Amino acid sequence: MPAAANPNARRRNARIGPVDLPAHGRRGKAPAWPLSEAKDEATGLRETALWAALWATPQAVAWERMRSEREVAMYVRWSIKAESLDRDAASEARQLADRLGLNPKALRTLMWNIPGDEVAEQRNSREQGGTAAKGTTRSRRIRAVDGVDTA
Repeated sequence: MPAAANPNARRRNARIGPVDLPAHGRRGKAPAWPLSEAKDEATGLRETALWAALWATPQAVAWERMRSEREVAMYVRWSIKAESLDRDAASEARQLADRLGLNPKALRTLMWNIPGDEVAEQRNSREQGGTAAKGTTRSRRIRAVDGVDTA
């Protein structure tokens, strides 16, 4: 019969998590670009735009904590190159996207949560004519039933 598991044992591969990232994303300017400049101006402009967009995401909060500027820059460079249908670049970009939490499966693997912004959701619901704007409240939707079977 196997021995009982030690309840005080620590896992060697213990994980930290889950981590909640702010739904509004990272605030502030993107960090300085850590790699050499692109060979042509058009590529450089695309890299700059993608770099700024990525640093405004919720994941960027975690990247900043981990000082992952170079990894994000490499993702940007490979991603731009992949747009020209370079198969190797697409493979590298996909792998970096997984490591950086840029897709739903990677978020689950990293145990990163991006909770919904409830205030913004309610505001959008009202602006779009949702139930909150029509004055429907929980108390108005609930009906009292007397418990007598009318059938």
